[in-house]
Amino acid sequence: MKLFYEGRTDLALVGCGESAVLIDEVKPAADIVRDTVREFWGEIDRLSNLRKHTPADLPQRPTAET
Repeated sequence: MKLFYEGRTDLALVGCGESAVLIDEVKPAADIVRDTVREFWGEIDRLSNLRKHTPADLPQRPTAET
């Protein structure tokens, strides 16, 4: 653990099981960035649509004046 916390991942035992199971394929970095940005904007759109449908009687985000 000492080596790990000192940044010596070349010598330390590093666990990767929890993340490794999430890998479905090996892709170029450009594809990973493109997919990540597309998913980001998809989430922004999804959250924006939720805000449009918020009932008026629910508390709203405070403004700078409040």
